[in-house]
Amino acid sequence: MSSSSPGLCEHWLRGRGRAGGMVGAILCAVLAVVVLSACGFRPLYGPASDNGSAVADLAAVTVERIDDRPGQELRNQLVDLLNPGRLQVPVRYRLDVKLKEELNELAVERSGFATRANLRVEATYVLYAAGDTAPLVHNHSRVVSSYNIGDSRFSTLTANEAARSQALRQIAYDIRGRLASYFAASPASAAPAGS
Repeated sequence: MSSSSPGLCEHWLRGRGRAGGMVGAILCAVLAVVVLSACGFRPLYGPASDNGSAVADLAAVTVERIDDRPGQELRNQLVDLLNPGRLQVPVRYRLDVKLKEELNELAVERSGFATRANLRVEATYVLYAAGDTAPLVHNHSRVVSSYNIGDSRFSTLTANEAARSQALRQIAYDIRGRLASYFAASPASAAPAGS
């Protein structure tokens, strides 16, 4: 908003003194809560979510082994993100992830040497109910991470590893967010039979 047309909360807070400012702040907070609840907003991870099951469902996911060193790194991040409190819950879901990498060198100088590279990392993941072969979720997550190609082989290798770690971290957060959304949107259908 422009300074010539202040918002409703700004109007209440401006020039009311300390007591008026507190009342205005409280009114703004109440207004925000009413507006958010009216639009269907619900917390995803908090106890006020429908049945508080998104966190429990995420904790009940076991991440299958992923090949290679980048796969191990992604698996470790997923394990930490899906169950950060290390809740002791029975496994009800299993997550199968396949990783694929592609490196493209860009910004070629006149000498023919590349000075920039894009590392494209793609994860294909499938969520299953434990002991079932029918997928509950099947999706992809892709991240492109760029880095400079230096004169030193060591600096280029370090930049490549940092770009890979950044991409894997983003993919892990993306997968966790999508799984949490799935569990929050369909708590009845997300629960495997017999649980």
